[in-house]
Amino acid sequence: MTYSKKAFTLLEMAFSLAIMALLSLALYRWSDRVADDTMVKQEYLNAYRFEAGMKESMIAILETFEGTCGDIPSDVTSSMAWGWGSSSCANTSPLPRRSGSELVYDINFGSLSAGMQASLKNKIISAYAPMCRHSSDNGTSLTLFCGPSFTGFQYDTTSGIVNQYHTPGAAFNMLDTPTPILTITRSYTQGPATETKTYRLNLSDVWQQRLAYSTMKMEAVARMLKNQYNMKLAKEVSNTSPSGLNSVDDELIPWHWTAFGDNSATAATTVCSKNIGTGVCDNLNTNNIWRSTTGDALLWRRFITGLASGDYKYTVDGFGNPLRLYPIITQRNGATDLSTCSVTAPTTPREPYVISATIKPPYGSVIYNAVSSGGVNCANLSTQAPSSCRYTVIY
Repeated sequence: MTYSKKAFTLLEMAFSLAIMALLSLALYRWSDRVADDTMVKQEYLNAYRFEAGMKESMIAILETFEGTCGDIPSDVTSSMAWGWGSSSCANTSPLPRRSGSELVYDINFGSLSAGMQASLKNKIISAYAPMCRHSSDNGTSLTLFCGPSFTGFQYDTTSGIVNQYHTPGAAFNMLDTPTPILTITRSYTQGPATETKTYRLNLSDVWQQRLAYSTMKMEAVARMLKNQYNMKLAKEVSNTSPSGLNSVDDELIPWHWTAFGDNSATAATTVCSKNIGTGVCDNLNTNNIWRSTTGDALLWRRFITGLASGDYKYTVDGFGNPLRLYPIITQRNGATDLSTCSVTAPTTPREPYVISATIKPPYGSVIYNAVSSGGVNCANLSTQAPSSCRYTVIY
């Protein structure tokens, strides 16, 4: 039998085409799998970048607004009306919220200089790249577009799932560490058309850093008050009778009160010139040295001006919450909630001090914020509280 050479060639071509089709299909599917794998890997990187962006932006906002929010504009500013209670910071939050495919930061840019505005915007925008890009901004917000795959963003807290952890202008609850929940909708080229992936982000490291910063601030305030007390006590002990007080009385006087005088230089150098007839240090009985009038804002302003070189960062904690300085614990007369306690000036230095003084030793001061959560109330002395929300110094 004789075979056709032409027919053999066509058969070979048919087999070749079939093999090529199979190879092309396999290559096509392999290419889709590579594309899907690349998409998933990029998504993981984006989620990591998103978490890092939240941390970097939170720190940038808190640090930028620290002095602005902490500034107390006048002696008669309402109690705790600085920090997030300040009109300069009432529209600001260090944590974002979601609006559709966009991430929104509520920020009162109008409280910042042009240079500070530009710097903060650049920090936030670059922190989220490449997952999110700048969409828009105005005087009260900055918006980032995170793409159609960005389909969910909430916070898991001890009280449940919420869309916004911190309400601008309200106290920032640093006693709870929220877990941000990022939801991404994947679009595959193979398999199911879409799939939802949830990422639970971790803010605990930056949270601990800010808590430690809060403690550091309170410790710094306590140290300045303690140094003032020790310095004045040493000067007055050396200032012996008859011009000075008896040493026993020197040790019974709350000398740290001079930290709130109108003139820190005068308060630091002036020692008692005792009135022989009354035993009172008449020369210290002046608002330059020994204040007779009080008020939360007034005391903070004198302390910041006199001892803290005018740096208002000490009036807020590491999360921007307003701090209150309660100078003499024994004034509370058994009350446990410091937020309800008023402050009055202690008796002017004199002898015998224990008999004449309305407030008697031992003396201590408390620096605290007004945050309350999970059974912890920073202002309530009857409950345990971490040093990041309440700090006591004993003289």
